[in-house]
Amino acid sequence: MVNKEQGELLSVREVARRCNRSEETIRRWIWSGKLAARKLGNQLFVEEGGIPGMVAAPQDRLTFVAPPKLSPAEFQDLLARQKQLRDELFEKHGYFDSAELVRASREGH
Repeated sequence: MVNKEQGELLSVREVARRCNRSEETIRRWIWSGKLAARKLGNQLFVEEGGIPGMVAAPQDRLTFVAPPKLSPAEFQDLLARQKQLRDELFEKHGYFDSAELVRASREGH
């Protein structure tokens, strides 16, 4: 931590730890303007006061859970239920291209 007149300056690594994010994510936030930083030499530093909202409520993360071991009969039941749910969805909402929906949402449509 670097102590400057304006307040404590945190390295990208320290900010990443506090925000529960990777260092690369913090750099992307800086480059995109989402997080203010200053460069001292070859290193980027963030004022400690600039991150409280990000630290106070880190976003929930999805964790990988290994699928349960299913017997062949249980697997067939699961597939049948999935097909039934898909048919109900298509009957109610019609066919839609999920990849196109993702593309449109990224473009702000």
